[in-house]
Amino acid sequence: KKLFGWWDPASTLFDPDVIATPFPWISSVSRALGAGFWEECLFRAVPIAGAALIGDRLGRRKPWIIIGFVVQSLIFAAAHANYPSQPAYARLVELIIPSIIFGLLYLQFGLLPAIISHFMYDAVLMSLPIFTSSASGMWFDQLMVFVLCLVPVWIILMGRWKDKKWTELGNNFYNSAFTPAPEKKSKGKTPIVDLPGYTPTSNKIILLFGALGIIAVVGFNRTADAPGLEMNRKEAITIAENHLGENGIQLGDEWNRLTSVSPSGPGQQNRFIWQTAGEDTYGDLMGNYIGTPGMDIRYAKFEGDLNERAEEYRVALDNKGKPLSITHKLPENQAGNELTEDEAKDLVYATINKHYDLTPEDIEFISAEPSKKPERMDWDFVFKDIASAKLPDGDKRIRVTINGDEISSHNTFIFVPEEWDRKEKDQQAVLGVASNAMSFLLIITVLAAVVLGIIHWTRKKITTKLVLYVMLSLFILRLVSFINQLPSIVAGFSTAQPYNNQLGILLAGAVVGALLISMIPAVLTAVVHFQINDSKQQTSGPDLIEGIAIGIGLAGFFTFTNSMQPNLSPMWPAVSQGAAAIPFLGVYISALGSFITSAAFMTFVVLFISEKTGSWSARKGLFTIVFLLLGLMIAGEDGVTGIGPWIISGLLTGGLFLWLYSAAIRYNTAITVYAVTTLIIIELGVRLTQEPFPGASVGYMLAILTIVGVNFYWSKLVVK
Repeated sequence: KKLFGWWDPASTLFDPDVIATPFPWISSVSRALGAGFWEECLFRAVPIAGAALIGDRLGRRKPWIIIGFVVQSLIFAAAHANYPSQPAYARLVELIIPSIIFGLLYLQFGLLPAIISHFMYDAVLMSLPIFTSSASGMWFDQLMVFVLCLVPVWIILMGRWKDKKWTELGNNFYNSAFTPAPEKKSKGKTPIVDLPGYTPTSNKIILLFGALGIIAVVGFNRTADAPGLEMNRKEAITIAENHLGENGIQLGDEWNRLTSVSPSGPGQQNRFIWQTAGEDTYGDLMGNYIGTPGMDIRYAKFEGDLNERAEEYRVALDNKGKPLSITHKLPENQAGNELTEDEAKDLVYATINKHYDLTPEDIEFISAEPSKKPERMDWDFVFKDIASAKLPDGDKRIRVTINGDEISSHNTFIFVPEEWDRKEKDQQAVLGVASNAMSFLLIITVLAAVVLGIIHWTRKKITTKLVLYVMLSLFILRLVSFINQLPSIVAGFSTAQPYNNQLGILLAGAVVGALLISMIPAVLTAVVHFQINDSKQQTSGPDLIEGIAIGIGLAGFFTFTNSMQPNLSPMWPAVSQGAAAIPFLGVYISALGSFITSAAFMTFVVLFISEKTGSWSARKGLFTIVFLLLGLMIAGEDGVTGIGPWIISGLLTGGLFLWLYSAAIRYNTAITVYAVTTLIIIELGVRLTQEPFPGASVGYMLAILTIVGVNFYWSKLVVK
């Protein structure tokens, strides 16, 4: 359509995808309800109510509400601007109008009427395909949409029927009647709960647990199934430049040198060989048909004509820096020869013989796919290696791509049968549900902890200065980490889009993400600091040594339970930071951030349980379930590889947490930090011995030293 010179693509009232579902009405109603609820909470309640609170604090309520109202209108409109339209701001202007309407509804009547109105508006739009469809049986879906959209009306009619007359709601039903509960006055430090004494027997058992942990870490630790990188980013670029020069390719300064770690982890082919052929065969194929961790050097241009920017070069290196292949991507409209299949096949045979030392008798033709371009013919050939040993399942294959009469790329790969692929997808669908559920539950738990922390903050039960110190420190570290990783992130930029646009969006997301992620451990750390200092600790009980023993024991326990899980995939070293500007810095910041978040969260959980159970003197049944759920979340955090083993290890983990808490930690909750510290230091120590890339050991060592220093500083902040 065209109006005022604006353009929007036409859309149809019928969408076959909607009626293809078993219950079409569910899709329309559920999506409308989700959008109505979340968008009104996010775009109306949070900014406008937040602005009102800020205005109350500063004594200028109305100006701040107006600011919040304008901001929410713009953000709501911008969030719905992901549609093709001209001019670019058209959708923004169009959506400001309903945003203002919903905002006025919220200001005048509150959140619920705004949610209901938004829901009904979206439900009508999203259910149009149901009402325009002529398919048989649609009458039921149309009826369900009608009934559910009018649920608020049905509630009113039920009230009318119950009271036998129309009645007017009293003032107590309005938001203006709400009065916050009076704040409870602090009664000083939380008194000690009368607990049975921490016995020498318990102390000996804890120390024995730590000793067993050492044995388990040494005996059940799994080594990496792939080698680490033996070069850094600058060395990789130098090797790539030399390899291009040896092949007669000279690229000027107008080409950007972009480096990334590729592959950085095991893919489907790795999992297929690992599961069907075994560990030995996987090791034999590593570096041949199974790629090692390596680096990809991409040569691209972000300036000039759009078609010219489509041309790229890529040099693939293995973990030792050996050049594997050169990939040359040509623009669609670049001229070239139009080889016949036989001519192209001769060129492919020569390439395979040169790079893989295989003759035509050693390979079996699989497929040849032509691709006609405006001024050339491209070919994609696939051959099967029949000279080397056969695999139990699948094939060793070689792919060669030709652009015109030039070899564009060549690579080896493992052909994964479709049947195995379907089975894996079915398996991952089940495992993914469990894994995603635990990850989601863990995220919800962390967010709930942050909400409780913010409530403590509003009640002045935490030190604002400590929140700001921790948050600012973590924010700076995350920004430094982002800048350090920028070279490898930019390597994934598209040449079809403006470079500055992509960088700007990335920077904005990085800043906002760093602020939000830094706030979580900052708030939790401040809450933990306040609560430990506010509570009276037992005069005698577990301390530093016991905390270290618990950490060692947990490290051994996790090493043991991980070894009992099904190995569906080989384990690769953590090489993702290998292409960073300063590789060891990425390792250092990542380890430090993980420690602070884990220590703050786990200590917060322990303090919360102590508060709600009276240091395990009440509500034992309920919080036993909490411990078991926490164990299941921890066991499924890194992915579920088997439902049965995950449930068993999760319940064992939860039971172990319960025993450690009741036997030792409840007597001195502050040792939780020492336990988490020891656990993470052992994990970093194991990674240090693997050396995933040059300089990684320096990062791990610096992280360990810094974590020890943070613990020393923390012990000074916490008053016993």
